[in-house]
Amino acid sequence: MLRNKRKRLKRLQNALLNLSMAWNLFMITSSSLLEELTKVNRRWWVRPVHFDQEKCGHYQNLFNYLLNEDNELFYQDYRMSVEQYKTILAMVQPHLQKFSKRTPHPPGLRLALTLSFLAHGDNVNTTARGFRIGKSTAYKIIFETCNVIWNVLQPIYLPKPTADSWRRIAEDFYEIWNFPNCIGAVDGKHIQIQCPPKTGSLYYNYKQFFSIVLMAAADAEYKFTWVDIGDYGSMSDGGIWAESAFGSALEEGSVDLPLPRLLPNSNIMFPHFFVGDEAFPLKMYMMRPYPKKDLCDRRRYWRTLLPQ
Repeated sequence: MLRNKRKRLKRLQNALLNLSMAWNLFMITSSSLLEELTKVNRRWWVRPVHFDQEKCGHYQNLFNYLLNEDNELFYQDYRMSVEQYKTILAMVQPHLQKFSKRTPHPPGLRLALTLSFLAHGDNVNTTARGFRIGKSTAYKIIFETCNVIWNVLQPIYLPKPTADSWRRIAEDFYEIWNFPNCIGAVDGKHIQIQCPPKTGSLYYNYKQFFSIVLMAAADAEYKFTWVDIGDYGSMSDGGIWAESAFGSALEEGSVDLPLPRLLPNSNIMFPHFFVGDEAFPLKMYMMRPYPKKDLCDRRRYWRTLLPQ
C-alpha cells in the first residue's frame, strides 16, 4: 500500500516537472516569436537628409551667423539677446554634454533647438528637419533640455520665498501701486494645446478650446514668485489654487509669511495677503473683489476683511 502511494507521488512529481519544462519552453518560443513579429527593420540609422547637417543644418549655419553677425534678428528668432543666450548656455552646458560612441549633438545645438521650439511653438517635426536631426531625437532633446533649464535656473530666478522677500514685495506694492501689505497678485493663464488622446473633456475649458493652466503669483514688477503648471483646462482657478502645494500650505499656515503690520496712517493691524479675482476664495491671506451683483460705490473696488 505504501509502495503504491510512493509510485503515484513519483508519477505526479514527474508530471509536474514535465509541465514546468513545457511551460518554460512555450514562454521562450513565444517571446522569440513576438520579438520577430515586432522587430522593426530599419532602412537606415541616419536618414540621408541628415548627412548634410554640417553643410545645411540650421545650427551650423543661420544660427551661428545670427549669433555672431545679426543680434537684432537673433533676438527676434529666439526671444533673448545674444548675451542672455551665452549666459544660459554656460549654466546648462555641463548638464547637456553627452558622451557616446557616436558623435553626440553639442550642448549649443540642444539649447538652440529647444529655444527655437519654445519661441515659435512650431511643430517638432518641422523644427527637427531644419536642424537636420531625427524627429524622435528632437523630442528627446527638447524634453531633456527643458528639465535641465528648470533644474538649473529655478533655484536662482524662482527661489522659495522667505518672510524677508515677502516683506520687500509688500514694500514695492505700496511704493509702486499704493497698495499696502500686498505680497502678490495671483491668476491663471490657459495655455492652448492639442487635445491629448483619450482625455475626453478634461482639457476643454470655458473659453471653448483645449488647454493646460499656468497658475502664478507675481510681484509688483510683474515678476513670477511662484508657479504651478499643468492642471486640466476644465478646472477653475479656485480649484487649482486649492489643490496646489502652495495653496494648501497657506491654508495650513505653514508658509513663512510676514507678521501683520499697521496699515498706513491708521492704527489697524492687517495681515499680509495675495490679491486675486472672483474665482479665488476670501481668506486671511487672500483678498478678492466683491461679487458683481449689488455693488455699491464703496464696494466697487476691493472686498476686505475689515469689519463693515
